[in-house]
Amino acid sequence: MNIRKCPSMILIITSICAFLITSCSKDADLLSEYVIQDDQNLSLNNLLVNDTFTTTRNSTIILDVLANDNITNIENVKITSTTDPKFGEIEILEDNTLKFVVPEVIHVEETEAAAVETTEESTVAPADEPTVETATVNPAQEITEETVTETIVYTTETTNSDNTVQTDSATVIVTIVEENTNQFNLLSVTELIAKADFAIYNRQLPSALNDTENESYNGEYGRILRICENGDQGDIYNLDVLQGMVALFEASGDKKYINDVIEAYTVLFNTAKPSKDLSQSGASFDDNYLSWWGNPNSNLTLSGIVGQQQLSESRSFMHLSRLLWVMHHSPNLRGETNSKNGNTYQKDYEYLLNFLETNFWDKWFARNSLIFQHSGVDSSAAWAYIAWNLWDITNNNKFKTIYDRFNEDIGIEGVNGGMRQHLDTNSKNSSAYQWNTSFNDNPYQGRSITDHGHAARVVKFMVEDYTNGAQFYNEIDMQKLMNSISVFWPNSLEAEGEIYYWMDGEFQTGYEKKRNFMPEGWMSLGRFDENLQSRFEKMFTGYFDENRTEGVFWGELAYNKAYLEGSIKYPEN
Repeated sequence: MNIRKCPSMILIITSICAFLITSCSKDADLLSEYVIQDDQNLSLNNLLVNDTFTTTRNSTIILDVLANDNITNIENVKITSTTDPKFGEIEILEDNTLKFVVPEVIHVEETEAAAVETTEESTVAPADEPTVETATVNPAQEITEETVTETIVYTTETTNSDNTVQTDSATVIVTIVEENTNQFNLLSVTELIAKADFAIYNRQLPSALNDTENESYNGEYGRILRICENGDQGDIYNLDVLQGMVALFEASGDKKYINDVIEAYTVLFNTAKPSKDLSQSGASFDDNYLSWWGNPNSNLTLSGIVGQQQLSESRSFMHLSRLLWVMHHSPNLRGETNSKNGNTYQKDYEYLLNFLETNFWDKWFARNSLIFQHSGVDSSAAWAYIAWNLWDITNNNKFKTIYDRFNEDIGIEGVNGGMRQHLDTNSKNSSAYQWNTSFNDNPYQGRSITDHGHAARVVKFMVEDYTNGAQFYNEIDMQKLMNSISVFWPNSLEAEGEIYYWMDGEFQTGYEKKRNFMPEGWMSLGRFDENLQSRFEKMFTGYFDENRTEGVFWGELAYNKAYLEGSIKYPEN
């Protein structure tokens, strides 16, 4: 059954819960691996630092206990042992972290039960009050308090330069709570739409970077129209808010959003010129396909794109392909009239689809038959996303071929398979994913592992693939993606408004720790779990950055909430 096309609560709950039952987990516990970690008092040797973490029952948490320790050469340190926990199980992993598994039902140890019984029996009631019989706690009785504390001592061995071995110990305190304390009151679809509307249409934005012609923008949509009117190849890269507006249309059914998206792309397409007339310095092509020219000296976003490059188009036209997919599956809508331009939606649909097929897809494949085979995973994912939408719309196998190859065999020499084979186990959490920036493992900023920003485009593709029928990705993949967030965005950073740059939970070298947006591709995972959805809402409440438009995030979150409720308005089928 096509889950995405029938987003009822029954389907959602059935599919998600089926997975969670088999994995001995709960939806409400998806964020249980997000920990709150604070530096405590130094141990006596002033080397190891005591740690505190917070988690929930029925959870698995990775304790990176060495992260806050005063160790010069971490490669010479190894955790050799731990004390046995009272509750759950502890395991030392190869990367010197501790895997702590907390059961759903927590029992009192016999010694604790005896202590409780003795204390209660020795209590003497005041003479003027009746004696109340107090029940004793049996050794196997479940703890009823919401919060319990686990104390674990870990021991390390450090090999010194003279080959002597130093042994040290420190204490880990894990607070186990009944429920996820990070819960944030979920906003309604209406409230989320209101936040998106304010950002898109009402918020006054300062002029962007070198755009000196406008002192301010009337909302993010005003900025988008300015970018489209400018008709610069580099500016096209920055049309992300249109994605949020398509999501708002799907969630609300309000046609103003698609009217405005259609207007923006129409304005942009009207600025395109035959490529042979754009033969300036930089990448140029002597053909009749319509294109734009990237001029770093005159674009509005300082993208650095010169000439004609597919990157900006593939990134932006992902949003267009989604709009066309929604319209394709909404035949009644296509028979109506667009109140903004007077066209039927069918006419708009045909115009946009023809432009996308001809002056994007055919254009770039005519220029390079291997154009989609980028070593950069995120760029190839954009092509695969567009390919799936166009294949579903047209039933043309030329699109399906590219979609299949991205997932099964990217076709780059020396690369085994495609994205499916490129998914690696996260080094910090064996139940999470990470992958490299490029299929051929070329480093980016000195590292092979991708940053969470570039990963977002891949995540968006995987989520939509799953919700449109699970052709390559399934519930387990969605779970692992959600677990990945716990690695680069743990609770320990949340209070500081920071996110680790890399998927394996490391900050970007050479940069001060700072707030880094959770790119919109990760937002789509909120449709599978209310706790994750609430965490995203909390993240963006009261926060705005002019260069990473806010409307797309609130639009995605509005869609998520409607999806969770089973109230998606479009597509029609």
